Amino acid sequence: YYHIMPCDQTYTSLKTRTPWRWPWILLTVAIYAFCLPWMASAIFQRYYIEKDYDATLPGLDDTAARKFFMASHMGLGAICLILYPLQFTAVVRRRWPSFHRWTGRVAVCASMLSSLCGMVFICLKRFKLVGGLNMGISFFTAGVVFALCAGMTAKHARNRDFLRHRNWAIRSFSQVLAPPLYRYYYLVLGGMGALPDDGDDYCNEDDVCDIFLRTFDAVHAWTYFIFPLVCAELVVYLLMKQEKMIYPTSKSEAALSVTIENSQNIVVVKENVVKDGMINEEVEDNNDLDECPADISTLEPSAPNPNYLLLNFLSLVAGIFYLVMTVFIYVTSALGVNQVET
Repeated sequence: YYHIMPCDQTYTSLKTRTPWRWPWILLTVAIYAFCLPWMASAIFQRYYIEKDYDATLPGLDDTAARKFFMASHMGLGAICLILYPLQFTAVVRRRWPSFHRWTGRVAVCASMLSSLCGMVFICLKRFKLVGGLNMGISFFTAGVVFALCAGMTAKHARNRDFLRHRNWAIRSFSQVLAPPLYRYYYLVLGGMGALPDDGDDYCNEDDVCDIFLRTFDAVHAWTYFIFPLVCAELVVYLLMKQEKMIYPTSKSEAALSVTIENSQNIVVVKENVVKDGMINEEVEDNNDLDECPADISTLEPSAPNPNYLLLNFLSLVAGIFYLVMTVFIYVTSALGVNQVET
């Protein structure tokens, strides 16, 4: 990757170290090895094939409205699970930018509609989910956060503020993964035999079940979406910390618009003056490049190299951890020693 500036002392080049990609690929594969089977069984089979709603959630089969909004919420969430990883694939963005834009629009729409359907369902239940009022409020809050992240992702894409677009997309993806990870952590703890056994299967007339009123479940109803969001914020912070060192800008007066060249793995960065949050000038793909030296590697660097050591270390730890935990879930489930049914 090179940072290209105008050749007449306005353009210089900088060869930089970049974040590792393979730990993130490992992390995605490890999580999706759980998410895809879960999506096939918990969503498509139960909601769309068997239509056994009460087996999935007590009281769900009481009204047609509840069934419609919950099935829509889950189906649209499945679309998000499928499309979001494609948005972070550099090859897709570089070779098929139109595909990236259109699938991005579909993913954002699916995110916001999924959040809306989930929140309507919670309102229909008067915020009394299986975990009681606490779960209703926490899940509703999660829906608001997810819709906000998706909306901000779309807003910055339309404004061609690609750094902020990327940052909000990272936050949004964390919320896409939150619902399946809610179940994931139960299975991890169930395999360890660490789940508290201080509840029973009794559910009252509001379909509030004692087993989801335990302290652990009450806390998990909030941490399941807050923890991924905190991780996303950490990734954004570590990325921006290095990028601000390379591309110093004023927080209130400038923003960077990044365009990936289709023919080479080159990032063209142009600083755009911003007023009231709007970019006044767009980056042109190939303008001014013809006047640059053929061998840009001979140019002197204009800024220090970034150091992504911490980000790379955290991504490696996360990738290995989730790979081991996914294998652990399958092994304990196959041996019949997991406290939680798959």
